[in-house]
Amino acid sequence: MEPAAPNTMFESIGAGGRVRCQFRICSFDSKDCALSPAALGGSPVKLFLRNDDIKAVTARAEAAGAMILRKAKDEFSGERTAMVSDPFGYVWFLSAPIEEVSPAEMQER
Repeated sequence: MEPAAPNTMFESIGAGGRVRCQFRICSFDSKDCALSPAALGGSPVKLFLRNDDIKAVTARAEAAGAMILRKAKDEFSGERTAMVSDPFGYVWFLSAPIEEVSPAEMQER
């Protein structure tokens, strides 16, 4: 994956619906930006996005340059989840509700 040009704006993988985020890659000498996870060899920060259509969000993320770390799958908790890494190096956990599951039922699954 090629690094983005300095001071380039990107719409996040979670854009759409009621959520819209923007991130900016900055040059190393910029006074108003921090270094990206890629520049630091990783990040302890993980981002979480809940959306009703994880398959569509994952497809948009991949089309925008994200790397799919884990494809969408149904979980015992009643959620569909996936995980991607965006072009900046941040890891996003994606989740969508698919059914209501009681704590007792989760224990049985």
